Amino acid sequence: MVAEGDERPVNDERCVSFTLPGAPTPVACSFGLEKTVTPGATGAGMAVTITLVNSGPVECVPSHREVTVIDELPSGVTVEAVQVSGIAGWACASTEQVVQCDGPAPSAGERVTVAIRVALRAEFESAVNCAWVEPLGIQACAAMR
Repeated sequence: MVAEGDERPVNDERCVSFTLPGAPTPVACSFGLEKTVTPGATGAGMAVTITLVNSGPVECVPSHREVTVIDELPSGVTVEAVQVSGIAGWACASTEQVVQCDGPAPSAGERVTVAIRVALRAEFESAVNCAWVEPLGIQACAAMR
């Protein structure tokens, strides 16, 4: 095809075709959740630590922008204080027995740590307690004694 007003129509006969690459396929992130319970001094309660980590790989893209860490503590255990650290944008709310922290999904190599100080009532003996992350569907459990 010759364009009207083209001073060099001979170059219109050789065309190069090329394909633009599509968007790169996103690489899934590998998330891990760990829960530890550390007894305090006699009668001083316990420290519960929940850590959400994104192990990468470096080029991974989290499938969800926001995630929620939830821990429903067993009967006989009461939340005294909650603190979250790691990356900006996280906030926690709690009742006597439920802790919920929401924030952006960690990028590769990042972690979010939720530290909960709990008190034990006299009737508490022991329990296995689990925390989980929505919508990732992962959980971690620890014995509370």
